[in-house]
Amino acid sequence: MLPAIRKPPLLPAEFFRPYTEQMKRLLPEGAGFALLGADGSVYWSSLERLPADEQVLERLRACAAPAQLHSPEPGVMLAALPVLRGSELMAAVLLRFQPRIAEPAGAPLDRVWRRLRPVLDRLGRELARAITSARGDRAAPSDELEWLFTLMTELHGSSGETAAFEQLLTSAVEQLSASFAALAIPDRQLDFTCTSQTVEHEDAARAYQSSRSHLLTYAQRRTAAYVAVGELTRDSFILCAAALPAMGLGLIVGNRLHVRLSETAFQYLVCGALFVCGVPLLLK
Repeated sequence: MLPAIRKPPLLPAEFFRPYTEQMKRLLPEGAGFALLGADGSVYWSSLERLPADEQVLERLRACAAPAQLHSPEPGVMLAALPVLRGSELMAAVLLRFQPRIAEPAGAPLDRVWRRLRPVLDRLGRELARAITSARGDRAAPSDELEWLFTLMTELHGSSGETAAFEQLLTSAVEQLSASFAALAIPDRQLDFTCTSQTVEHEDAARAYQSSRSHLLTYAQRRTAAYVAVGELTRDSFILCAAALPAMGLGLIVGNRLHVRLSETAFQYLVCGALFVCGVPLLLK
């Protein structure tokens, strides 16, 4: 057992419920896992016994990548996954699962890591914010709304559109703990990409490069149709620019709702929205 696991958790178990429910759905059938804080406290666990590797948290801090642990059971894999905020270790997930038959070495851990990575990235952001608020640290990083306002102010005062677009991508990648971002404007012959210095995910850049030509062709065809019918005017561009802050706010609120809603609550929400939208149609 890890010696630091006796510490009480800083946050209530209800905070982690949306994340643990998502991980249950994403993990292979029969898999068990435990969610540990960066100090070794147990946030949530379905494992009867935790791995006895006392250096697991130090290993995750050093490599900031998944680590395979020694398993005394044949045919069972033990692994540790980091929950990061940038390069800082916020928590760790200990996994116990059975790999597929005849799977190459390293493939099972890589497969699970790819599936859980989006959930763990969101957990890292929310965990950093929640722990900072619980400790009453007033010197914490700005929340999303403050970041969005600051970003829009800086972009408004930028000396050129190229620098503004580059700053927009860089800031978004850092704030969202993303691995890669791209922005292409075919009519202006502008194409910007930004790769994170701390979050490695080569597949995102490769996927964009392989699909870039198809995406640009599709966008150019749609743009030509809008120009032909006179929909692209100066007023439409002004309206789009004015809507950017609201779009960013919508993304932030949507992300918060997505990670906090359970599957049952989401089903109720969708059914309620469909009911409200259907009532006017029935009355007509």
